[in-house]
Parts: sequence; C-alpha cells; structure tokens
Amino acid sequence: MLETWENAQENMKKIAELEHTGDRLAHEIIALVHRTFVTPLDREDIALLAHSLDDVVDFIEAAANALDLYKIEKPTVAAKELAEIIVQITRETYLASPSCAAV
Repeated sequence: MLETWENAQENMKKIAELEHTGDRLAHEIIALVHRTFVTPLDREDIALLAHSLDDVVDFIEAAANALDLYKIEKPTVAAKELAEIIVQITRETYLASPSCAAV
C-alpha cells in the first residue's frame, strides 16, 4: 500500500481481505492444535504464535485504516521504512517455519 500510494483504496480492500483470511487461518490453527495429539512444538507456543501473527495483521489493517481516516496524502519515508521492516520480519518468520509453507 505504501509503495503504490496511487492505489491506496484498492490496497486497503486487499489488506482487509488478507486480515479476514488471517483470522480464519488463526482459528484453523487453534482448532488443529486441539485435534492433534502430538504437535511439533508445545501447544501453547503454537497458539501464542498464531495469536501474535493475527495481532500483527490486525495492527497492519488498523494502520491502513488510520491512514485513510486522517486523509494522509502520501506516506512518509519513516512509514515506508517501517513497512519494509515488517516485510523482512514476515519473510524471516516464513523461512523459519517450513511446515507452514506446505499449508
């Protein structure tokens, strides 16, 4: 959204859709943990990771909504830098969770 600001409204819709997908996946993960007898990590750790990732996506959607609410005309350099950090963290989290790639 911050890279192609001209399409901010369209990107906000995509972010909202991804947030809903994230909610669904978090619920599915928790349900799967409850149905699985042996898990690759502690149940509490899996649940905490799922909830934490869901929180991050919620915060991203909230930030996008705030940009719209406050009629921000263009993102600052600092906002773009923070967004890039989130992208890097997401990439590293994905790479650290190879079993998630199969889902």
